[in-house]
Amino acid sequence: ETPGATLASPAPLETPGATLASPTPTNSPLASQGAEITDASTLRQLNTTLYNNIQQKVEGRLRFPDKLEYRVGVRADGTLVEYEARNQAAIDYADQTPLPKLQSSTTPVAPATGSSEPIAYYRVVFTRRGVLQVSPWRGIP
Repeated sequence: ETPGATLASPAPLETPGATLASPTPTNSPLASQGAEITDASTLRQLNTTLYNNIQQKVEGRLRFPDKLEYRVGVRADGTLVEYEARNQAAIDYADQTPLPKLQSSTTPVAPATGSSEPIAYYRVVFTRRGVLQVSPWRGIP
């Protein structure tokens, strides 16, 4: 088991009065790209892959004034294709996380059918002390 990786289902985040901008390109909005990966085994495998990929790109010691929460989309091959800030701190400090460096510049489209590839969604949190937490967006079925 990967330290810091959790498989708990996150509660939806709602901040009254907050307007959240997405740091993702406008041509890659979340939840618009094909089917969602929901297979428990695949979600566990991709959870570990995503955690390790992010952890490998961390430079130095991360510290933030508040926790940073993101919704992250990952293809079946482990490629990070999109991410969305879920709180104001995540918007403000996105460039200090490894997420922009990990995001693929290619659109997740399957070449044979022209349809979008399935994506698994994860909750990625950087705590105030810089601890990384990764969990499936909807939990493990």
